[in-house]
Amino acid sequence: MATGIRAISGNTAPEIHEAILDHPPRAIRELNPEVSRGLEQIVHRAINKDREARYRDASEMREDLLRLKRGASASQRLWEIGLAAALVLLSVASAIFWAARRSNRVEPLALKPVPFTTYQGHEDSPTFSPDGSQIAFAWDGNPETGSKGYDLYVKAIGSESLLRLTHHPSEWLSPAWSPDGTQIAFHRLSGADTGIYVVPALGGPERKLRSTRLPYVADAPISWSPDGKWIAFGEPDPAESTDRIFLLSLETLETRQVPPNPKCALEASPTFSHAGDRLAYVCISSRGIAGGFELYSVAPFGGVRRNSLPHTRRLPGDSRGLLTTADCSFLSRPTPATY
Repeated sequence: MATGIRAISGNTAPEIHEAILDHPPRAIRELNPEVSRGLEQIVHRAINKDREARYRDASEMREDLLRLKRGASASQRLWEIGLAAALVLLSVASAIFWAARRSNRVEPLALKPVPFTTYQGHEDSPTFSPDGSQIAFAWDGNPETGSKGYDLYVKAIGSESLLRLTHHPSEWLSPAWSPDGTQIAFHRLSGADTGIYVVPALGGPERKLRSTRLPYVADAPISWSPDGKWIAFGEPDPAESTDRIFLLSLETLETRQVPPNPKCALEASPTFSHAGDRLAYVCISSRGIAGGFELYSVAPFGGVRRNSLPHTRRLPGDSRGLLTTADCSFLSRPTPATY
């Protein structure tokens, strides 16, 4: 009203919101020099983005307007009274906007970790069952009683009952549930017995699917495809003498290599997306460990190779496995001490 130009402008609602929150309006007297300095100060205070600098209520603004009115000429009074009414409406609208914005703000959820196991020794490589009711994990037992390695266990959430699935203490185990929850595959690091195995989730004899050349723990994580037909795993490629990602067919037990990433000197920790159309993995760049860890994803069964992540993500420190969220985002799971 004072300048003939809107104080806040934009072509869309998001643009208007951004202008209200972030962009200071131009000074009124720059647009209309006939506006008195007193009125300019009142308008500036009414729409100030600093909450502490704005009028606390309409009565406080009214006092300033009355003081301005007493010092104004008769011709100015009618014009500025109308403007005062507009300012009051603007202040009310601003208060409503800020109150709505605060009420719509989603506060971050406070997460509190609680112990799932409290056994002596080390529990590691945890993985949820497909229905989320159980966790399979590796436990090295109680070192004080002479345990010499990890075995595979299953424990239901909310229960203290513990089911032991293997009886072959190993240097390391990394499990993965079948999509229907009836079986658990695991990658075992144990000398000549190193390889990929499968065991019934309710207990029973284990079955070896394939021997692997697993040299260290970082290559151990595996992932079972959502269609139940493939297990993704990492191991050294003899042709390159570097770690690459492979797929094991559960129908034929044949192995195929996932197209290697030329940017990676090492690839590990494969993880299928929920849809099964993407396979994420951790990459150590050609610069070595000093260059950090990066996260990539590929189409595992051919087609155009692409990176489905918006940016290559650098992961701090060691990363032992990835997690897939409900929206098919991938999260890094850092190396744990115990679980």
